[in-house]
Amino acid sequence: MDSELFYTLVRDHFITAIKDRKVKRPVILLVDGHTSHISLETAQLCKSENVILYCLLEHASHILQPCDVTLFGPLKKHWRDSVRDYQFKNPGEFVTKGTFASVFKSAWVNATTVDVAIKGFRHTGLYPFSVESVDKSKVEPSAVFARAKSDQDLGNDDDMNCKDAQVDSRPVTNSSGTYILDPEPVQIADEAETEIVLMPSEI
Repeated sequence: MDSELFYTLVRDHFITAIKDRKVKRPVILLVDGHTSHISLETAQLCKSENVILYCLLEHASHILQPCDVTLFGPLKKHWRDSVRDYQFKNPGEFVTKGTFASVFKSAWVNATTVDVAIKGFRHTGLYPFSVESVDKSKVEPSAVFARAKSDQDLGNDDDMNCKDAQVDSRPVTNSSGTYILDPEPVQIADEAETEIVLMPSEI
């Protein structure tokens, strides 16, 4: 996708569709921040057609873009099923550029339903507009690095003392740049609850 192709898509498909269906304007066209979606020509076209071109918040498509939230997951599943069915019917064959469209068609038809589209806008809080509908758990800190502490623990100097931590100062690469790591677990600190295991290079 580039800016010229996106302009053509908006002009010949999106705007044509809302005209044919006599959709009341203004209408909002939601896009992500990809460079192909942001051009002066497209912005001027949308303005002249009473279309509000709105760019979603960057780095938030996983919680604000309907396709990311409800469509792409099922589409990937149906795509894998379509590829499996194709290879079952054509032993030894792989999906190529020549066969991609026919294989992808069934996955697209099965995944892109009206119900999926409605749920996508509802779960992202775009329509009906609702801040509470956004899945805020997707923007919380990773539980892998988060360690629950009580208010008292936060002021405990012993927990913050790393003087007894074991540090391996050996080089981690050889002359060819290959990582050479100790296979033995490395204890980060005396009171650490987990260990980090560094696996040796298989090269």
